[in-house]
Amino acid sequence: MIQHITLTIVLICTHQTVSASLTITFNPLQVCICPPIFSTSGRLFGGSTCCTPSTPIIRQAVVLLGGIEVINSDGTGGKTETFSCNVTVSDTEPRGGLDAAVLNDQLFYCGGAYIGVDFITKECYRNDKGNWLTVESMTEERIFHSMTTVGSLILVMGGFSTMEFRASVEAFDGLRWIKLPYKLSSPRAEHCVVPISSTEVVVIGGSYSERPDLIVEKYNIYTGLVSTIPSKSPETKGHACALKDKDIYISGGFQFDDGIGQSFSSVQVLNIETLQWRTIPSMNFKRVGHTMENLNGVITVFGGRNGFSSGDSAQKRTLEKFDGSKWTLEQMQFEHLDHASALVPCD
Repeated sequence: MIQHITLTIVLICTHQTVSASLTITFNPLQVCICPPIFSTSGRLFGGSTCCTPSTPIIRQAVVLLGGIEVINSDGTGGKTETFSCNVTVSDTEPRGGLDAAVLNDQLFYCGGAYIGVDFITKECYRNDKGNWLTVESMTEERIFHSMTTVGSLILVMGGFSTMEFRASVEAFDGLRWIKLPYKLSSPRAEHCVVPISSTEVVVIGGSYSERPDLIVEKYNIYTGLVSTIPSKSPETKGHACALKDKDIYISGGFQFDDGIGQSFSSVQVLNIETLQWRTIPSMNFKRVGHTMENLNGVITVFGGRNGFSSGDSAQKRTLEKFDGSKWTLEQMQFEHLDHASALVPCD
């Protein structure tokens, strides 16, 4: 028997009282928690603000989308490629520095720059039976931003525009985008973000200020409340990260030290309960501009480049899987650099 319980939460703010409801749906096989968005106007979005219970996904595939500086013979950008099982997804518009996320079993990608054209976009698309349909654009154009599913929302943070690095944050409920009333503590681009609950994310690196250590911060996505997680790793950009159990894996990236660039093959792991760091074996290659996914329990990295050179490097056409003790290389069919990746249900 399915039961619905609605809790009313009242917050007393400086000048006003804000209330919201939290609905929890109980089912013997499923639990769906729908986090509220606090707003004096009641709702920030049109459409549904609550998730729908669904059967737990047993097996997933990774979809790689787009890619910059990788031009195919027909003049298009990076080819779409999938791993683990087949899914029906067509190629994206020819652009790199985009990002992607899945909401309610639907795949979206947004932003990036058109290859060969000095134009950064805020456009967004949704996959529908293998084809890309236009949906509402983000509120700002962005490249090298993060796009993360958190609870019943897609959260976009930071990135770069034609004129500046961004610290702004916006959210999407599947229908509409809204710019949230808080910002990152400093502008970011080429950072990575990991959701650790239905209300919190950890934002890692991407700071373009001079700082010796990796900036790691936990954000409440509704209030903007931020707390810093200490780190002794060097500040990097162009790295990748993913969550497995209670561990955040962070791979590769690059940094500038006294004007000299350095890229990495190293992998750091942060336990989100103890906030302790450890180092695991390095990847076979240094990788910048790659992606990482927890693919059916296996931490896997895809593509990228060797440091600052985007030439004919082996990274662009390889993936690496971590088996708990070592990284194993595998070939990919296409090259992938500054692309997006997302986990989707197998067909």
